[in-house]
Amino acid sequence: MDKKEPIMTNEMRVLVGPGAMTRSVEATIASGAPMVVLTFAAIQDLIADLGGEELALRWLQRRLDKHRAAVFINFGERSVCIGPSDWTPARLKGYVAIHLQRVEREFGEISEVS
Repeated sequence: MDKKEPIMTNEMRVLVGPGAMTRSVEATIASGAPMVVLTFAAIQDLIADLGGEELALRWLQRRLDKHRAAVFINFGERSVCIGPSDWTPARLKGYVAIHLQRVEREFGEISEVS
């Protein structure tokens, strides 16, 4: 039997309703978790909490900058990774490379690194 080593042994899935997503996302990013993935439903709740897509993305970018973290976002048919504003493309690509197999196994191919 071919036994594969797990890529990541600890996983936490947080399910919250509208109104609580901003607190949950910020707490998760601030926790220093090695990888954070936001699902399409989580992004939709964040947009609803903050009053629009542009406001939600600006809010998220400020948290990534503050906590020096990156986040994967799954939009259903595609996933993207966003890091702090001052990360170089090479640094973000390196981060994606570390977590790529795990994220693609859960959500499909990563189509954009920004």
